[in-house]
Amino acid sequence: MERLVDLKIADLKRELEERECNTAGRKAELQERLRQALIEEGEDPDIFIFTGAGVIGLML
Repeated sequence: MERLVDLKIADLKRELEERECNTAGRKAELQERLRQALIEEGEDPDIFIFTGAGVIGLML
């Protein structure tokens, strides 16, 4: 289980692809794009937890 800031580039791209978002760019750009996508989904990106198999959305 990982937080947004801990995701690797491949994980960021996978999460963005699942949300039909652009997967091009540097790591910081991917993180910001995923952060915005989570906010649009009504999630708090600072406490959202990802798993290797997808998202779990637990709060810390």
